[in-house]
Amino acid sequence: TEEGLEGALSKFVGDIMQVPPAFSAIKKDGKKAYELARKGQEVVMEPRAVKIHSLVLSRPYGETSPNFEIEVTCGGGTYIRSLVRDIGRELGTVGA
Repeated sequence: TEEGLEGALSKFVGDIMQVPPAFSAIKKDGKKAYELARKGQEVVMEPRAVKIHSLVLSRPYGETSPNFEIEVTCGGGTYIRSLVRDIGRELGTVGA
């Protein structure tokens, strides 16, 4: 429901801990994480503090379509794909 979505989004506003994706330019053991991930190596990323200033539901969830759009205002270092992954997990729509 739209109310459930709004409730889930509200949990991600403010200072949050975010696990960056393995396919990122963050250095792990002196190499970019994506270089290791592309070689098939397991890359364990540590959570980082990021700031989400606002999450606005710009196109609501519809009765006939599960798609929606959000507008994000955030601080530097935030990975939007990780944010969307975490919102999906909160909604129970993707695997842990």
